[in-house]
Amino acid sequence: MWKEGGFIMPKWTEEQRQAIDGRNCNLLVSAAAGSGKTAVLVQRILDLVMIDGVDIDRMLVVTFTNAAASEMKERIAREMLKASRDYPDKRIELRRQLSLLNRSYIMTMHSFCLKVLRSHFHLINLDPLFRVGKETEITLLKQEALDKTLENFYEKENPAFYKLIECFCDMKSDIWLETNLSKIYYFIQSQPHPIQWLQEQVEQFEADHSSLMKSKWIKELYHILYIRLTGMVYQMERAQSISLEPDGPYVYEPLIEEEISRLKEMADMCSNQDINIFDVIQTFEFKRLPAAKNVDKELKELAQELRTSVKKEITVLKREWFEGGADQWAEDLQKMKEPMEVFRELLEEFHWRFSDIKREKNIVDFNDLEHMALDILSYPEASQYYSERFQYIFIDEYQDSNRVQEALTDRIRREFNVFMVGDVKQSIYRFRLAEPALFIKKQHSFSKDKLALNRRIDLNRNFRSRKEVLTGVNTIFKKIMSTHLGEMEYTDDSMLLSGGVYPEEEAENPIEIHIMDKTKNQDENDQDVFDDWTDQELEAKVTAKRIKESINGFIYDETLSRKKQVQYRDIVILMRSTRPYQQIYEDVLSAEGIPVFTDTGTGFFETIEVQVFINLLKIVDNSRQDIPLLSVLRSPIGGFEVEELSALRLLDKNAPFYKSVEYAYQTHLCPKTVHFVEKIAHWRENLDIGLSEWIWQIMNESGYYAFVASMPGGEQRQANLRILAKRAEEFEVHQEGSLYGFLQYVEKLKGRKGNDFGVAKLIGPNNNVVRIMSIHKSKGLEFPVVILAGAGRGFNLRDTHEKLLVHKDLGLGPICAEPDKRVYRSTIARNIIKEKIRQESLSEEMRILYVAMTRAKEKLMIIGSVKDPFSKWDKWENALHPHQLLRGQSYLDWIGPVLASENELAGEEKGFENIQWLLKIWHKTDLAEIQEDQDNEQKTLKEALRLYPESLPQKDFSYVKRRLEWEYPYIEETNTQTKYSVSDLVSEIRGEHQSSLQSQYPSLIKKPLFLSNDKQISGAEKGTLLHYVIQQIDFRRYEKDKAVMPQLNSMVEKSMISREECSNIEAAQIEIFLESPLGIRMRNSEKCQREWPFVYEKEREHGKTLIQGMIDCFFYEEESIVLVDYKSDVVLNQNLEQLKDKYRIQMNLYQEALETLTKHQVKEKWIYSFFLNKMIPL
Repeated sequence: MWKEGGFIMPKWTEEQRQAIDGRNCNLLVSAAAGSGKTAVLVQRILDLVMIDGVDIDRMLVVTFTNAAASEMKERIAREMLKASRDYPDKRIELRRQLSLLNRSYIMTMHSFCLKVLRSHFHLINLDPLFRVGKETEITLLKQEALDKTLENFYEKENPAFYKLIECFCDMKSDIWLETNLSKIYYFIQSQPHPIQWLQEQVEQFEADHSSLMKSKWIKELYHILYIRLTGMVYQMERAQSISLEPDGPYVYEPLIEEEISRLKEMADMCSNQDINIFDVIQTFEFKRLPAAKNVDKELKELAQELRTSVKKEITVLKREWFEGGADQWAEDLQKMKEPMEVFRELLEEFHWRFSDIKREKNIVDFNDLEHMALDILSYPEASQYYSERFQYIFIDEYQDSNRVQEALTDRIRREFNVFMVGDVKQSIYRFRLAEPALFIKKQHSFSKDKLALNRRIDLNRNFRSRKEVLTGVNTIFKKIMSTHLGEMEYTDDSMLLSGGVYPEEEAENPIEIHIMDKTKNQDENDQDVFDDWTDQELEAKVTAKRIKESINGFIYDETLSRKKQVQYRDIVILMRSTRPYQQIYEDVLSAEGIPVFTDTGTGFFETIEVQVFINLLKIVDNSRQDIPLLSVLRSPIGGFEVEELSALRLLDKNAPFYKSVEYAYQTHLCPKTVHFVEKIAHWRENLDIGLSEWIWQIMNESGYYAFVASMPGGEQRQANLRILAKRAEEFEVHQEGSLYGFLQYVEKLKGRKGNDFGVAKLIGPNNNVVRIMSIHKSKGLEFPVVILAGAGRGFNLRDTHEKLLVHKDLGLGPICAEPDKRVYRSTIARNIIKEKIRQESLSEEMRILYVAMTRAKEKLMIIGSVKDPFSKWDKWENALHPHQLLRGQSYLDWIGPVLASENELAGEEKGFENIQWLLKIWHKTDLAEIQEDQDNEQKTLKEALRLYPESLPQKDFSYVKRRLEWEYPYIEETNTQTKYSVSDLVSEIRGEHQSSLQSQYPSLIKKPLFLSNDKQISGAEKGTLLHYVIQQIDFRRYEKDKAVMPQLNSMVEKSMISREECSNIEAAQIEIFLESPLGIRMRNSEKCQREWPFVYEKEREHGKTLIQGMIDCFFYEEESIVLVDYKSDVVLNQNLEQLKDKYRIQMNLYQEALETLTKHQVKEKWIYSFFLNKMIPL
C-alpha cells in the first residue's frame, strides 16, 4: 500500500513506525528477539530513498556478516522492483536506485575498511597492490613472528626475561609464553591504540599505597564487595526468619540481627567507597551462638547452615583478598612491574615483527583493516570525505560492536545521522571482543522523548513465538537478569509482548523442563541397562523420546494459515557447545531411527577419511613411522588384511614394524608389500609437480577418493578430502609448499583450539533431518520446536584461572611470583579482574540462554542433569539473589530457582504440570522401563513375522526372516575394555578403576636449559629418575669401581641426565642396594632384565584382555626367575604389611606375565624399599 510517497504496511506497530520515520536525530533501536528489526531497517532505507530522496549509495549500512549484507541488498532490490511495478511514475527513479545499489555501501565493517584503504592508501604509505591474507597464511606468518621474537629474546640473555619465564612458565616448556603472547595480542586489537593501551596498563604497577587506593582496581573492589555483602545479608535474613518460625531457634535472633546490622553497615561503606571497609572486614568476627534447646532440629540446623556459609565467605575474603593489607597489595604489584614490562616489550616486538612480515609480503589481516582505516580517518581529508558522502549511517547488530568500530564510526558521522539497532540481551560474541557496554551506555543516556536529539526506541513486540514461550522467557529473565548478572535490568521495557501471529487455541503448550537424576543406583541387585550410560547418553535418550512423540504433533504454518504435521526439519537441538557431545547424540538418535545432522565448525581432523589420508602423506614424507604406516596398510589404499599384517609382524617381533615391511620388500616375501612400497616410492618421486596437484594425483591413483564415495555419507567424505586439497593449495601459494611443511602446519592446527577447519556442509534447510547446532550458530534463526540440551552442564570458566588475566577496563592482573622463594600468590589486581571476568562471563552465559530460548516458535523443551534433584530443589527455593545466581554453575541453576519460587515439588513426585510449565524428573529406571517396552514391541513384531511370513510382500521370506532375527554374537564384548595397564587393572580389582582414556600429552617444545637450574623435582619424578639410573648402571664397571658416582658423572657428561637430576640421586642408597644379598644375586645372575616392557593376553570373565606393563627387574637363577620391584615410597617398619598388601596384586600380575611369556617359573618375589634400604619378600 502506498500513501504520500511512502510504503505503508498495516502490520507496523507504533514503535516500528517511529523507528522508520524518525529523522534529524541519532536513533538507538533496542529490538528484542523476533521484533522485526531487519524489516524495520529495510523499510527505513526504502523510505529515505523514496520519500526523502536520498540516494542508496549515500548511506553506509554496516552489517555483522557478509551473508546479512547480501540478504539486505536482495530485500531492498525486491521491494524496489515491486514498487516499480506498482507505481509507474516512480519507475525511472527506482531503476536508477537499483543501478546504484550494486555500488552501495551495504557491507560489513571490514569491507568498509577495505574500501577506505583502497581509496586512501597513500595517506599511510600502503602499497596499493596489497591484498587481504587468508586465514591459513596469517596463522603461519604469526607463528613465524612469534618464533623470531622469542629467539631474539633468548639470544639477548636478559635476566629480566629469564625472570618472566620463571614467574609464569613451568619446568617443561615456554609454551605459556607463546600462547599468552598470541592471546593477549589478539585481545588488545579491540583497543583503538593497542600498544599504547598496553603501555598504560603496565605503568599501573608502579602504584604505591596512596595511588593504589585511588585506582580503578579499588573502585571495582568496592562494587564486588557490595554484591557479596548484600548476598550475605540476604542469607542472614533468611536465617533470622527461620529462627522466628514456630519451634524455631528463637534465641539466635538477637545475635543474628546484630550481625545483619553490621553487614549492612559494611555494604553501605562499600556503596560510599569508604576506604575503612578493608580494615573493618579484616577485624570482623562472629560471636558464638547461644544454646538452643527444645526447638525444631531441622530449623535449627538450617539456620546454623545459613549463618555458617556467611562465616566461611568472610573467612575466604580475609584469607584470599585481605591478608597482608593494602601495603602488601602495593608491594606485590611493584614486584611484578619488571616482568610485566618485559612482557610488554615482547608483545611490542612481536607486533612490529608481525607487521614487518606482512608488509614484506604486501598483505593485511582483518585487524589491520580496522586499525589502518582508523589511521587513515585521523586525516581530516579522509574523514571529511566520508562524512560528506554519507547522509545516513546504519549499524546493524550494534550490541556486537567494539571500541575500534565505535571510533571508526565517530570519525565519519555527522552530528545527528546515526541509526543503531540491536538487542543487548543477545550480545553473545565476547570471544570476538564484542563490547555490550557500548550499547548499554547509550541505552541509559538516550531519551525516549520523541523530540530528543539522541533518541531511543524499544521494539518489544515479538512476531516469532507463541505466548507460552514468551511468557516463560519473561518469567525467567525478569527474576534472574540484573545489572550484576546480565549487565542490564530486565524491566517492563525489555519484556517480550506477543505479536499475535498465532490463532488462539484452547490447548495450552507449556515449556517443558526435563531433569535427569544423576544419582547412582546403589542397589547392586537393581542394576539396569542404563547404569553404565553417561549423563549425556541418558539426556540423548530422553531427547530421542520427545522427538518421536513430537513428530506425531502439529504446528501452525503462517504461510498456509493452517496447521501441518511436525517434520524432523522443524526440530533443532541446541547446545552450548556441540563438540564434546555431538557424536553421542548422533549415535543415540540414529539408533532410534531419527535422521540427524550436526552443524559444527569442528571435527574435520577427526573424520576417518582425513586421518587416513594424512597418514598416507606422512609415510610418503617418512615411511619409518609405525602408526601411520599400519593405518594406511590396513586401509583400502594398502588393502592388507589383519592376518597379513600379523605375518609381517612375526618376521621380527623385536624390531619396529617398518623394518618388517622393508625386509618383506627386499626379499619379495609378500607381493602386496612390494606393490605398496613401489607405489609410495612413485608418489615420492612425483612431489616436484606441486603440492596440491600432487595430492589430487594420489587421491585418484590410490582410488581412495572414489572409495570413500561408496562409504556411508560418501558425498560428505569426498567433500572433506576436497577441503584438505584446497588447504594444501592455499599453503602452497603462501609458503614454500613442501610436504613436510604442510604436515607440520596440519599438526599445529590440530593442536590449537579453534583452528579446526570444520567438516564440509552439504545439507540444506529443506533436508528432513533434526539439526544439532551450537546456540551461537542458531542466532538469527528460528525453529518451530527447540530442544535446549545439556542445561545441567557446568559453565566453562577456565579463563579465570590463568596466571595472567587481562581486562579491557582493568588492564593486567598477574600472579605475584617469587621463584627464588618458590612463592606464588594472586595479586589484588588479579583477584579483582578474575571476579570481573567471571561476572562478565556469566552475564554472557545468561544472554546465551536468552538467545537459545527465543529461537523457539511454538515448542520449547529444556533437558539437563543434576544430582539428587529433590535436594537441589530445596536449595533453589531461595536462590534468586544476584549473589546466589552468580554462584550458579549451569543453566538449570538459573531456571530452577525461578520454578522453585513458584511451584512445590514433593520427594515422591516425578514433576508437575500447569499452564506455563511441565516439569518431569527422570530416573534411569524410567528409561529402562521405556527400553523394555520397545524391546518387547520389537520381539512381538519379530515373532509375528516368524509365525506369519506369508504376510510379507517380499518373495524371499527366509532371507527377511534371517535378517530380522540376526543378532551380533559378541555384543557383550563391545562394552568390554580390551586393554589394561597393570595399574588400571589393579585399580579395577580394588574397585577404584578410572577411565584409561584420560591421557597425558607431553609437551613437544624443548625445555631451555636455564629452566632446569635450581628447580625442585617432585617425589614421583625422583622415583622415575631412580628407576632410570638403575636401568643404566653397568654392573661390570661397578665391580671395578665399587662406586656408583663415577657412572652418574658419565651419565651427566653424555646428557643422559642433568646435573640437577644427578644431585637428587642418592648414590649411597643405590650402592647399599647393589651390595645387599639381593643386589649381589642380581649382579651375579646369568641374565638380568631391567625395565622390561610386556604385553600379554589374560583370560577374564568377559573374555580375553590385553595387559601391558613394565617390570623393574627380574633375573634368572638356573631355570627359575627372581622378580624384583623397587619402591621409593615413604614407609615405616611397622607398616611393612600394608606395603606388601598394596603391591601384592601388582606383583602377582607381573609373575603371571613372566611365566606366560618366558615359560619359566617365578620362584621368588621381592620388594626393595629404598626408603628403608630393606629387602621385603612376598
